[in-house]
Amino acid sequence: MADENNRNNNPIIAPPEHDEYPFFAYGFFKSSELAYNKIERFVDGKPQPANVDGLLYEKDGLPIYTKKLQNETQWSYSIAGELIYFRNGEGKKAYREIVGIEPGELYRWDIIDVCTKRGVNQTANILVARDSLLNEESVVNGAIKLKRADNELLGDNGIAWRGYRDILFVKGMEFLETEFFKKSQRLRFIKPGTKEQLERSLHNLFSLQMAYTFLWTIIERHNTIKYRVNSEKTHKKLEAMAQDTFYREAIDKIEESFVFNYPGIYSNNSGNLSSFNGHPNNSIDGYYKKIEMYYQVRCNVVHRGKAGLDITDFPKLRGAFLDLFAIVQYMLRKELKKRFDVYHMAEEHEYTEKEMVEGIEKLKEYKQIFKERNNNG
Repeated sequence: MADENNRNNNPIIAPPEHDEYPFFAYGFFKSSELAYNKIERFVDGKPQPANVDGLLYEKDGLPIYTKKLQNETQWSYSIAGELIYFRNGEGKKAYREIVGIEPGELYRWDIIDVCTKRGVNQTANILVARDSLLNEESVVNGAIKLKRADNELLGDNGIAWRGYRDILFVKGMEFLETEFFKKSQRLRFIKPGTKEQLERSLHNLFSLQMAYTFLWTIIERHNTIKYRVNSEKTHKKLEAMAQDTFYREAIDKIEESFVFNYPGIYSNNSGNLSSFNGHPNNSIDGYYKKIEMYYQVRCNVVHRGKAGLDITDFPKLRGAFLDLFAIVQYMLRKELKKRFDVYHMAEEHEYTEKEMVEGIEKLKEYKQIFKERNNNG
């Protein structure tokens, strides 16, 4: 088993000792999940459905497996996943991609015997919960144990973690769409002339700030799963998002963003206008400039809160929210392909091409409306 290194007090997982072994994926490296693209070029053949016995937890959106029983009366369950083989000599490269994403404070490598649906027994590498994450009863601290009953309703062969069932990706985005995106025309900031106007404008401003902050919570969850979980450098995650095929497709479909035409957005910690020229020593293009700009708006809201009464700030915030919501909705629907109704457990729905772009089409409609109103929004 590979040693766990510690760099700057942040545990980094080394690749497994036996990189010639296949990888048992039960989380976001499965072929239908967000991070599979990181290893796809090294995969030999099609990933095979397989099962292992154990317990499966979810901590802050991330699945965590443990072989240990919770107690003497709580038996392990069958966990559904995929057995992924790598081409001869490519295992080392594939495992480097895997450990580049997985957070070392949560996982360590182990070896497990896997049984495929074809009845083949195979020794494989698997990521399991670090011992420091477990309490005396071998429960993953601060996590939710996934229940077998939920999966039986869906016909899963064992307990299965699936990204399109994530509560933020599903209900979080639905909430933002219903309560803010579709009601954006009502969210206006009128220069206060009366007490009632002041109250209404502040209500709209605070509501939109909360919506934009929550949208970035969803983005952070997405980006840490798909790009760099164990990276603390924000610009690295933004760069990865800017290079994402689906992000670029969304930007191209939007054509012209709401907020990018403003003269500039002031940094939250200085009086300087942000130029959105990107991070030094990295390639800069319009895709990166846009996500950096949206992130600066987020910083202005979160860090000490730019909640002043400058009427020009509100349309920038509204525009950034409308743009970014449409972008994220498009990305999630393209990536996850399905929607899962958490309140009607047996209902799953695969998005059509029309549904994948409906947020972007609605955004274009809003742009035309605001333009006709000549409201700088």
